Amino acid sequence: MAQYELARFGYEPLRFQGEVVVRRASEPVVAPLGERFVELAVYRCDEGGYVAHLVYRSSVVGENEVSIAEQLDQVTDVQDFFFAFEPSELAKSAGVDEEVGSDLAAQLYARYESAAREILASMPVRKDSTTDGAVGEKPSPNPAETPRSH
Repeated sequence: MAQYELARFGYEPLRFQGEVVVRRASEPVVAPLGERFVELAVYRCDEGGYVAHLVYRSSVVGENEVSIAEQLDQVTDVQDFFFAFEPSELAKSAGVDEEVGSDLAAQLYARYESAAREILASMPVRKDSTTDGAVGEKPSPNPAETPRSH
């Protein structure tokens, strides 16, 4: 497995060994000054668990790249991480001009949400809001229903 070091805005980098499970970029929000988008990635860690990673990228002069990453225990935690996140917060941290903020936030969120849904759809297990459990898990065998060989 590969060694990763992910930058995190305001925190020490997150270091771990693992593999990329899935990576997507949102469609860019294009404006006269440049384009902005969010990259999303999920890694499976060698020691167990996952890392969810978001990077705000911009080609606009004066805006910075901002990255956040969090180590999570279960695949269902990845869904919670992505949908608890508001991409406009990264944009503010990157130095987006206040005047552009509200329009950009709406456009950025719509594109971010689409990319997040693509990532979650490709994950092996995801939480279904209509049930208490996770979708895609293999059910544990029920001894009463398991056929016996004679």
